[in-house]
Amino acid sequence: MKLRNYGNKRYIFLFFTLLNILIFGVLNNTSFNNHVTYPNNPQSSGIISYLDKQLVDNPTFIPPVDPWYPSITGDSSDVASTTSLNQANYVVIGESRQKQVILNSSTASSWNPFNKTKLVPNLGIGFDANGVYTAHEWNETIGPQNTPSINWKLPVNMGVDMSNFIITSVTFDAVINATVDQDIDTPGDIMANWNSSIVDQFQFYDYAQFYIEITDLTLNEISTYRIAFNQTRWLGHDFPTDYKMQKSIESETEQTIINILNNVLNIDPGHNNFVVVLGINIYCEDNVADNVFGWSDSDPWDELRFKTLNLTISYEKKINRFSTVSWNLDLNKITGSYVKITSANFSFKFKMNQNWSIASPNSELRIYINDRSHQETINLLNYTYSPSFQDAKIGGFNISSIILPYENFTLSIQLFLAENFRLGSNITISITDVYLYVSYTEFYPDSPIFDILNVVGPFLLAGIFIAVSIVLASILHRTPKQRGLKNLSFTTGYPKNLKPDKPYWLSVYLHLPKSKDNVADLIDDKHKEGGFESYIPTKESIMELNCVVTLKMIPNVNNITFEPIRQDIIWDTNPKEISFRLNADSKDINKTLNGTIDIFKENLFIGQIPLSFSVSQDEKPTEVAKVEGKKFASTFVSYSYENVDIVYPLIEAYKSIGIRVIDANDDIYSGKWEKPARKLIYKSDVFQLFWSTESIKSKGVEIEWKLALELLDQRGDHFIRGCYWETHLPKIPKELSRFKYRKINLRTLDLRRKIKKKYTKKR
Repeated sequence: MKLRNYGNKRYIFLFFTLLNILIFGVLNNTSFNNHVTYPNNPQSSGIISYLDKQLVDNPTFIPPVDPWYPSITGDSSDVASTTSLNQANYVVIGESRQKQVILNSSTASSWNPFNKTKLVPNLGIGFDANGVYTAHEWNETIGPQNTPSINWKLPVNMGVDMSNFIITSVTFDAVINATVDQDIDTPGDIMANWNSSIVDQFQFYDYAQFYIEITDLTLNEISTYRIAFNQTRWLGHDFPTDYKMQKSIESETEQTIINILNNVLNIDPGHNNFVVVLGINIYCEDNVADNVFGWSDSDPWDELRFKTLNLTISYEKKINRFSTVSWNLDLNKITGSYVKITSANFSFKFKMNQNWSIASPNSELRIYINDRSHQETINLLNYTYSPSFQDAKIGGFNISSIILPYENFTLSIQLFLAENFRLGSNITISITDVYLYVSYTEFYPDSPIFDILNVVGPFLLAGIFIAVSIVLASILHRTPKQRGLKNLSFTTGYPKNLKPDKPYWLSVYLHLPKSKDNVADLIDDKHKEGGFESYIPTKESIMELNCVVTLKMIPNVNNITFEPIRQDIIWDTNPKEISFRLNADSKDINKTLNGTIDIFKENLFIGQIPLSFSVSQDEKPTEVAKVEGKKFASTFVSYSYENVDIVYPLIEAYKSIGIRVIDANDDIYSGKWEKPARKLIYKSDVFQLFWSTESIKSKGVEIEWKLALELLDQRGDHFIRGCYWETHLPKIPKELSRFKYRKINLRTLDLRRKIKKKYTKKR
């Protein structure tokens, strides 16, 4: 093979490669068999079996529980992870609260009077040990004050954001009291003004109205609801006399009051405030006609009062569906010569501090290996409370189908919450005695082959290394196009308009650019056949990747739930489709929710597809969303010099797939670099912040992320993305707390060689 001249450095590379091969040939003068380490009693067939190797470190969670570590997805206010002696815990956070709205001798002074009309009772408004009261007298000789009214209000704070709670019950009781004069006129009365004038005209007679309302802090009539009402009919009747009244006011049903509270709390900015309003309306009718005898009508209301009120609201915490909490353990890869896994038995014990809620019948414990789920799960509703641990499954789970050799893997036991439900107290699930026994076989060549390899092995390997070196030297200096990289396009279809709590589907298609029209037709057909509201093909995003590549897709839109939360897909130039189920929350009605589908290749964040949804309670006609996803052309990396050995392998990986890495350590060598750094950050497609204990102390990193913050108005919140590799995310400044941070798996990086950079000044 004839190589083109790429400069002295390339020939130096080839020279040292050949030199290493010659040294290997000289040193490898011993038996080839000596390089194979056998366990005791190797089998003569060349097959070696390893039986029931226990892979789990610290299976009983002896404190500290390292190397176990927890992780949470979804609503972190709903779930938590804790540890106690020899066990790891999943906590579903419940809470029960009660709020009382009281009118009695102790609270009467807290009810503030106000009036909705200009006419108010003329004999006083006040409070005492028996509640709040008013009095009024109307006489046709003193003017038209025949419809006065008065109100009292009490603001109520629920103490929590009620969008995270569910009202479970309401009790209501209120007592009203009234004393009137005999001149109050009711059906059947004779005298309008006692011993002076008779009732000779009437339409409604005289009456008082008592009512109780719930409204918002602004007392907006649109958001005001009446929950109790009483109108007098016979109060003031003469024969028989009925001049006093005390009774409980009639109210709406419990469920109606709950619905009213939910409506008012939903429109409150903090979802935690409402106002209770007490009201008294007085109607005085002129029951005497103008008369030559000078008769007149008089209506004395001696006292009208709300004596007591007790509105008790009970509410429990709302647990959001699709939240998860996991206990994870990183395990070493299973290696050897031609390894085949023959069995993998996984077992653990668990217990709960109470029976599971029947309101969430599909919640379960799941088993994962590197995000590959085992098909058997543990339905929590089937659990019967016991103070003792019990086997998750008698005999354990056979998980050999999801364990692969030659890969570092993470074992996870995950609690998955499948439904929205209410929970009044914490439910704690504990696990212990976690064991993974793996059996596997190594296949070795039979002994005659070893005899031949003793002689020709070094020369055969030398020849192979020479050939590989020549091929590598050629490949390393070809252009990206020469390396056989292929174009990959993304087209996504999804419904633009969402109705809360209704399931929809989003599809992402991976294909070659030439298949763009065919994929658009697929989306149209899927929409027609499946009735998926309105699927819209977006403009495509192109990236150059190898013909066979594994990508990770993670949708990320605040307050929209996606299931599954991520998907892995292997692309081999044939069109591929993945789908996500999505739901919008009712609290986002009339909002536009923006986000992305984030695209990863192993640890590399390589691209985004923007998403935008409109949430409405009403069914809307199909709207077309025109968005464009893309692979990043460039990324700015911000990190501490102390972490160069971790970050540099990622930088090299980015370069290998054609993404330009903008590194202040490379691009700015000395002097004041803040101004040029701002330009470099501005030119990048994404700002990647590698956060660590060392980054916290780095003045250069601080300057860079502050420069990136200045660009958010132009680039949006998705411009800044964080990552970390320590066991827990190091403390982050308040300014950076709203951004996403993903954990890098160091086990997938080659950290064996120290990186010597061309700069030496620490930032």
